Amino acid sequence: YSWTEALFDSGPFNGNDLPLVPRNKLSFSSTYKAGDFSFNLLGVYTGRRYTISDQDNSNRSLSGYTTVDFNVLYRKGNFMAQGGVKNIGATQYYDYGVASAFGPRVNVYPAPERQYFLKVEYLFTAK
Repeated sequence: YSWTEALFDSGPFNGNDLPLVPRNKLSFSSTYKAGDFSFNLLGVYTGRRYTISDQDNSNRSLSGYTTVDFNVLYRKGNFMAQGGVKNIGATQYYDYGVASAFGPRVNVYPAPERQYFLKVEYLFTAK
């Protein structure tokens, strides 16, 4: 867990929160190993934060969100395979947002919802 109070310390925005820096962030991970397999679970909570161009903290903030990822890794000698799911719950959230210069609008960039991945690797060694 981390609690961050990132504030401007001078100028016209003195005392305001720095944009895109959440006050609260929590992460956890757990790994279970069985033979050549590893099962990994990772969760991250990111608290609300202001958009990148909202130094005066006057627009709505980006909501906090939680994501959970899971993957399985198999390793045998020089071979490794890994597959998993990122954002298992398909949480809809925004990593990044910009305060509009034309009124109290916030333009957001949605982060990917549920994603699947597969990675295969073989390490060649010189003899």
